[in-house]
Amino acid sequence: MTVCQVVSDEAKALLRQAEILLGVHHSPDLFHVQHDMARATSLALAGQTDRAAAAVTKAEAQTAELQRQVQACREQCPQSSSLQVLEQQHRQAQAAEAAVREQYAACQERQQRAHEAVRGLGQDYHPFDIQTGQALDENAVAQRLAGHFQQLDQIAAAAGLSARATQKLAKAHRVLKAMQATVKFYWTLLEVWISNWNLSPAVARWLREDLIPGWYLARIAEKAEPANERHRLRELSEKILARARSPTGVWGTLSPEQRLDLERKAQACADLFQRSSSCVEGRNGNLALKHHALHHFTARKLQALTVLHNYVIRRADGTTAAERFYGAAPRDCFAWLLDRLDVPARPRTRRRHA
Repeated sequence: MTVCQVVSDEAKALLRQAEILLGVHHSPDLFHVQHDMARATSLALAGQTDRAAAAVTKAEAQTAELQRQVQACREQCPQSSSLQVLEQQHRQAQAAEAAVREQYAACQERQQRAHEAVRGLGQDYHPFDIQTGQALDENAVAQRLAGHFQQLDQIAAAAGLSARATQKLAKAHRVLKAMQATVKFYWTLLEVWISNWNLSPAVARWLREDLIPGWYLARIAEKAEPANERHRLRELSEKILARARSPTGVWGTLSPEQRLDLERKAQACADLFQRSSSCVEGRNGNLALKHHALHHFTARKLQALTVLHNYVIRRADGTTAAERFYGAAPRDCFAWLLDRLDVPARPRTRRRHA
């Protein structure tokens, strides 16, 4: 097994391990970028929206109270000079209520736009357009990602967010070049693989334009949220794969062995683009939950938990981590243990005291 890239956050030790010790490409973890963007905006914008909502409630109460006083004055003392004063105060309260309502709507709109920008970063950080399946080079992806960062910068300026929030946005923005470099790395390595396979130009083009995009969309469809987006991606993937497997195209000129080989190669190419370290973060989170209860891990127990994680825990599709990594199902862990562990002896019978 050859390591060609490492996906992690921007910790200096991890960067050094990937780029210097291993000499491979480092891909930024998408979650940490989105996390910084959300931390910079979500809490502050939500606070502004809540305060604006409270101001609307207060203004509504003031307007209703003045309306009640005006109505009572009209019924009891219609000729009094107080009626004109109350009517003037009521009109001012209505104007103030309209102003705070407008401010509340602006806060809601900024909060929604910020949420869409953070989600949009994940939707556009792909080497293929998830709406059409068309290939995207690093410049096209960088342009789309930059649009989301610019939108957040505009929202932060309009909302008057603090300098600390602006610094967090700038920190996330610095990763844009690394994200662009990752897309370039993907296409460069993909071309190296395809050239090493010695395919004809027609087959190579068919692989790039149909088979690989179809499998890539199938991969991300399993992780997409919400359900309607997951169904849409599955349908698009099936449509592209059906086009790739059309008997009137390149597929019809291949033997069954060649088809199976190219399907496997296309899946490997689809799996090449990695943008998340969720497998590592999930493993760390699982260990952290156990650590909270035990406060200490021996090396032996940590090794046992690692074996359980790799060879025993299964996903919904029935595969283990080792099977997904090696591409083949290993022996059953329980059967392997039975072959190597001695059956424990029966405990000694306790003597009864007279």
